[in-house]
Amino acid sequence: MIDTIVQVFREYTSITYSSETAAEDAEFPESTLTYIPDGMERSEDERIEENDNYRFTVYTGTNNTKFYLEETAVISNSRDAQNINTEDAVVNHFVIDGEQAISSEKSENVMIVWTHKNISYILVTYYLSYDEALKIAEGIQQK
Repeated sequence: MIDTIVQVFREYTSITYSSETAAEDAEFPESTLTYIPDGMERSEDERIEENDNYRFTVYTGTNNTKFYLEETAVISNSRDAQNINTEDAVVNHFVIDGEQAISSEKSENVMIVWTHKNISYILVTYYLSYDEALKIAEGIQQK
């Protein structure tokens, strides 16, 4: 179980994930993206990181379109904190795969933050519509 603390400030929203009960030896799941916007491909030029509890992946397309996906395992006695710039942004609260999510849409960026099982997700898109960002987030499946 993941404990979630949401603090809303004028300029940003802070979300902190922690768990006292998550298994230390839980396998970090592979993710499948069932939706990737036309013309976008996984970028080999961008920094891509992965270890036992973390994955950072970048996709790029034409006209400066880009999105990155950050996945972090919330394990026992760990803490993961995310700050979302919500000042002058369009903020939505909704559900992805049965879990609460928050999005912030501002200028050319859309950021979506949520958890599923013991993984916290951050999806940040550049020059993609809110609907495209939502399709990407809703299409992420754990294997």
